[in-house]
Amino acid sequence: MKKILFFLFGLMISISATSQITSGVKAGVVLSNLSGFEADGAGLDSAIASRIEDGRMGYFAGFFVGIPLTPKITFQPEFQYVQQGSDADELRIDYLQIPLALDYKFSEKFFGSLGPQFGIRVWTPGDSGLIDTFDYSVFGTLGYIIKDSFFIEARYSVGVNDIPTGNAIPLNLDQGDLTRPTFSNSYFYIGIGYRL
Repeated sequence: MKKILFFLFGLMISISATSQITSGVKAGVVLSNLSGFEADGAGLDSAIASRIEDGRMGYFAGFFVGIPLTPKITFQPEFQYVQQGSDADELRIDYLQIPLALDYKFSEKFFGSLGPQFGIRVWTPGDSGLIDTFDYSVFGTLGYIIKDSFFIEARYSVGVNDIPTGNAIPLNLDQGDLTRPTFSNSYFYIGIGYRL
């Protein structure tokens, strides 16, 4: 996996050096939660339900390629690692994501983007068969160019598919399992980036 990532990153740098295509890196803080959470549970009291529904604070890191389509519009495929899920240890989920952004430059300093996003689950605690391998979402971003190649951006992403596989999710608590769970991912992140 590391060899593939280094190859892709090196390829982006070499492409950007020989054309108008740009590339860059970004990282930041993620606040995520589980949208539309519903489940049955044996003795699932309000304190446990609140912990499951509380958001998780994590981080993201990734790189991107910018392919100009017009002077104001850029197609920007990205590759990033994102921590998602909830505050409950059993529902922490990490993904490798491929956002496909269509960026629009409002001015010399402000930009925004919209697009679909595809995620592959790479880590969950315990039995990984409880959460679907794939996650599909849509997102919107607003950003500001600080100086030269540095920028900050805020993004909101909302999942469009339920991610439990349908099996009961065991809690590492005395309260029992979550049965017939349904929920999807959503998150907000803020980060800083550098365009190479």
